[in-house]
Parts: sequence; structure tokens; C-alpha cells
Amino acid sequence: ALGFNVEGKGLGVNFVERITPLLEFAGNLPLNQEDRYDGSITGAAGVRAVFPNLGPASPSLGVGYLFPVDGNARDAFDWGVVTSFVLTF
Repeated sequence: ALGFNVEGKGLGVNFVERITPLLEFAGNLPLNQEDRYDGSITGAAGVRAVFPNLGPASPSLGVGYLFPVDGNARDAFDWGVVTSFVLTF
């Protein structure tokens, strides 16, 4: 996964403390010659927003677009959306 933080008042959004754009690739590629075409690779591009603390909790919201990178992943799905809501205490 690759990401970097954009923090501070330069965001232009009052209720967001930090935005982290993310790019991630996941999958498996077997090294065995017989099985080398059995793996699949998927990618995700998204963003995570961290909000101000709500008492002892620090909330964040993530949204990402999932996409296939190789042929085996394309056979499994066309595209997708992933979301997450995290409360850190």
C-alpha cells in the first residue's frame, strides 16, 4: 500500500483533520512454472478521512474503488467499492 497525509487548514474542509489518498495492490503470483497463470492481482484506489476526536474516540472513514489488474482477476469481478468506518480509542 502507498499513501501520504494531507493535513492542516490547507484542506479547505473544516470538519476533516487529515486526508490520506491510498493506492494498494494485492494478490498472489505462483513462481512454479506449472501454476504461474493461476494467480490474480487486484488494485484499490481510495481515500481515508480522519475527523476530529469525539470524546475519547478518533473516527475515520475510508472509501475505495476496487479494480482487476490481470486476466484472472477480471474473470472474478469487474469492479467494486470498499468502505470502512474505524473508531480508535
